[in-house]
Amino acid sequence: MAEKKNTTKAAKTAKTNKKKAKLTGPRLKIIPLGGLEQIGMNITAFEYEDSIIVVDCGLAFPEDDMFGIDSVIPDVSYLQDNIDKVKGFVITHGHEDHIGALPYILQKVNVPVYGTRLTIALIENKLTEHKMMDTTKRCRFLRADGKPRTLPRGIHQNQSQHCGCHCACHLFPGGSRGTHRRF
Repeated sequence: MAEKKNTTKAAKTAKTNKKKAKLTGPRLKIIPLGGLEQIGMNITAFEYEDSIIVVDCGLAFPEDDMFGIDSVIPDVSYLQDNIDKVKGFVITHGHEDHIGALPYILQKVNVPVYGTRLTIALIENKLTEHKMMDTTKRCRFLRADGKPRTLPRGIHQNQSQHCGCHCACHLFPGGSRGTHRRF
């Protein structure tokens, strides 16, 4: 009887160790920095191994009780703390809730910005208004014609639609291995 209990216990331990072994490899962390349970301030960081790619960088408009506040920007202290890992911003489209915080955030986290030609034109106009074109790392186009473009590791271009504009990419954890998430 005691031998049967030990065998069962050993089988359970082996099963638990097998589950732990699956969880010890690299993981994709999805870190929403804004935009949850509210309208606006869309910004999400995707961290995999030693890379962080940030999708969108929007602002939110103040509520009626926020006197004297013109706009609400996300807290990017996580990005500042991990600045060496941040490879860039991938902007899906040019609405204010997706690009509005860029002039403020790029002062703290100055990394390349990727987007379609229209989106980059809107961002460059915004950066010109804030007199930041000379101090900001170069904005880069994602080509709508499907021809190859140099992007950070793990970003692959996509031809999807949102509000009539071409969106930016697929994010592949670990380069081209494994599953992907479409933006």
